[in-house]
Amino acid sequence: MNRDFTCPGCGSAFQAEVERRTVREVQCPYCLKVYGVEYETVGDDGATHTSTLRPDAVWQDGVPVTAHDVEFPIDTMKDPAYTGPGAGSWRDVTVTALDDRTVRFQLVNPIAGFLDAVTQPIAPAHLLEGIAPELLPADPFAEAECLSTMAYFSNTVHPTFAHFARPERYVASEAAQADAKETAKKNFFGLLGEIDGMLAGKNFIMG
Repeated sequence: MNRDFTCPGCGSAFQAEVERRTVREVQCPYCLKVYGVEYETVGDDGATHTSTLRPDAVWQDGVPVTAHDVEFPIDTMKDPAYTGPGAGSWRDVTVTALDDRTVRFQLVNPIAGFLDAVTQPIAPAHLLEGIAPELLPADPFAEAECLSTMAYFSNTVHPTFAHFARPERYVASEAAQADAKETAKKNFFGLLGEIDGMLAGKNFIMG
């Protein structure tokens, strides 16, 4: 069956064929990152669904994708303070990160094909968790711009700085590390110039 995916690496949306309850390698056609999920169990009541993330799934900054990254955006949309798109859409579902890789969806009432219908993008909780739900724009276009800006910082600015601060995480030899550090430094200063432009005449980039 074909499923909708949002790549945790570059944020691109795409479709890929998967088999239920089977671990499959799913490759993003845009950034070529390979990740996937495993659908493990559906409770006898039809209202309890459990899925497991692949152990090698990582965000672009190298931080592992965890079940909390699934739990976080859904809990945000359920927060009464959040009034943006999707607000209240998960009110009848309780999402629980059972461990770093396993997430459980508990429905009030059984929904046939629930896991097949889940297309909610996940979000890097380690970067966005401190943002209060009420600070997210209520207007869909403004929220899209806000999320795009956050994605720019998490997927471009942060990884570039990480290559400068910790080049040993990305290349093995010391000579290559020095080159990677110098390149990342130049790129990072270029990004700082872009950020200065985004701040021109404003106290905040968004809001």
